[in-house]
Amino acid sequence: MIFEKQTHIIEASQRLFFKYGIKRVTVEDICKEANVSKMTYYKYYKNKNAILKTTLQLIFTDAETKFRDLVASNQTTQSKFEAIIKMKIDALNQYSTQFIEEYMRMIPDQTKDIEIFSKLMYELLVRIIEEGKAKGEISKSVNISFILMMLDKFQQFAEDPSIKNFFGQDYIRMASEITRLFLFGIIGSPDYESKG
Repeated sequence: MIFEKQTHIIEASQRLFFKYGIKRVTVEDICKEANVSKMTYYKYYKNKNAILKTTLQLIFTDAETKFRDLVASNQTTQSKFEAIIKMKIDALNQYSTQFIEEYMRMIPDQTKDIEIFSKLMYELLVRIIEEGKAKGEISKSVNISFILMMLDKFQQFAEDPSIKNFFGQDYIRMASEITRLFLFGIIGSPDYESKG
């Protein structure tokens, strides 16, 4: 059961982490933003890392819900792929560059949670691809294992310092370009190109 004050703490920490990054935000900042005492804060969370973990779990849960809804929808495969790009862009628009950079640096500390989340996202992507193959919207010859391997390579590619330098701090453009290339290749999606 989540209590009202705990909800205020969670919402305040999200606002502050997303706006200022992780390092700059203190427990005192969170308490002030949530309008709670430090004693109340420590009743629910033993330190800043505990609320950060809760914040990250909420990000993953929200993304999972949106992705599951997308998989269950009656949209075409192309529309689902376009929605994936939009979801990534919308998510990145919530976060400051500082938050994204600090989160990327702390990934080794969050490896287990990220692996679980990535595995789930891969399973849902496989469902979209399998449905697309069954509907004739994706070639039946597409090898899903190869697609998943390439997805891992694209993730490594995105973490390459030269790629980060190429895009500067424009993580939205980087995520959009890499995801679009992965999903649509160099030919692209004419419908998507005209939309945005």
